[in-house]
Amino acid sequence: MRPETAAVLGPVLRDWDSYRISYRVQEDWAPSPYDPDSAAAIVMVWTSDGSGTGVFVGAPGEPVTALAVLAAANALHDAVIDDRLLGMTTWPPCPLHPASHPLTPRLHDPDQTHEQDLDEALYPDVDVVWTCLRTGEVVCRVGELESASFESMSG
Repeated sequence: MRPETAAVLGPVLRDWDSYRISYRVQEDWAPSPYDPDSAAAIVMVWTSDGSGTGVFVGAPGEPVTALAVLAAANALHDAVIDDRLLGMTTWPPCPLHPASHPLTPRLHDPDQTHEQDLDEALYPDVDVVWTCLRTGEVVCRVGELESASFESMSG
């Protein structure tokens, strides 16, 4: 994978790896729809049922933003839930409410209390995290599901 692709998709694919979700990545670099003089990547991630999810990565050399990682996390989160062969309708499972609902990816600034109101331009040091749908509690950063201590959170 190109560095730009790895930076955008890497965190979510690490989480897929921790659940042994199989995938295939296909990079297609083409003229950007926004600027015909520059290249951009639309990356297809193929899952076990043969369906593909397209993720816009950006142009080579452009900085990777948390918004790009969040968009990839949302798209690939939906791909797992929609993959009928996987049967993982609550992926990743919420450790606070097992077998109830999946975690959801969000932008998070540890110094702020209203994640929904984050604007990356105003808060450049935001993280992309997995959160509980019910409580909004942060479980871990996207890309760190394997190292999250789920046992300590379920008490």
